[in-house]
Amino acid sequence: MQNNECDSCVIYSSCCFVSLGILLILIILSIKTVDETEVGILENKYYHYVVGEEETVQAGMHFIGFWRRLAIIEKVQRTMMFDNLEALTNNVLAVHLDVTMQYVIVNDYRSVYNAIYKFQGHGDQMTIAVSDAIRVGCQGLQSDQFYTDRSAVTEKMKTFVAEALGVFGFQLSSIQITEIKVPLAMDAAIKDLVDATQDIDVATNERAREVSIAENEKRDKIHEFSVNGAIKNETALATYNAAKELIDAQLYTQYKRIDIITSVIESYKTKFNATDKQIMGLMKSDQWIQMITLLGQSSGQANKLYLDHKPSAVEDLSAQLRTNLEQE
Repeated sequence: MQNNECDSCVIYSSCCFVSLGILLILIILSIKTVDETEVGILENKYYHYVVGEEETVQAGMHFIGFWRRLAIIEKVQRTMMFDNLEALTNNVLAVHLDVTMQYVIVNDYRSVYNAIYKFQGHGDQMTIAVSDAIRVGCQGLQSDQFYTDRSAVTEKMKTFVAEALGVFGFQLSSIQITEIKVPLAMDAAIKDLVDATQDIDVATNERAREVSIAENEKRDKIHEFSVNGAIKNETALATYNAAKELIDAQLYTQYKRIDIITSVIESYKTKFNATDKQIMGLMKSDQWIQMITLLGQSSGQANKLYLDHKPSAVEDLSAQLRTNLEQE
């Protein structure tokens, strides 16, 4: 009886261990690791429809269950090359291009979904779309730009190629135009056109330089004439003001002389009660005495007067005064 019970315990324990082992294996199989260079989308393992929200599975360890699996796409940089790709420029010149580009997957749900499900296995379709984008870019450029402005050509290509890759869920990292080939006859014509264009640019720059020099000289002359005009204007204004001040001073002097004479006349009238004739005689005498005094105070022999007592002395005195004044 005891042996039967022991056998039952052993069988039960064995079943438990087997179950735990199976469960552990299922758990281990349900854990998936996504590398740093990968991104994925959860889908049903058996029917391959997308499971859960519109989210991508990023790098790390994830429990996905044994009924689901991860559709993985690498985030590494990819390269696409075109050798001898023929295209037409805006002025209808055939060119052959060697183009190399690098691109990566856009790390969002819609781009990853398109790359895995919508366009998976349609690499030729993306190649055709990108080559068409390069041709469209060439059609927007003149032939001489492929010689003179390679950076503009690259930027034009980058715009259209990036748009074409975006449809497939990829973004452009860089693009290089490694070689441009044209027919020999057209190559010579383009070189001549480039040389002519450069000559025109040189002439234009030279003309602009000469115009700039002329404008600078014109500004210098205008400045010089303006300064000279301002100086002359200030000089004339100063001369005018000085003359005006001199005239005002002379007028002021005459006003003061008139005021003094008026005061003297009023004094004669008030103190001596003199008539107008007497006042005039007094004024003449006063002027005569002042003149004689000034002549006597002057230095030099020319201002000396010799008075005679004859009746004609007054006339002789007048003649001497006239002579002295003329000499002065």
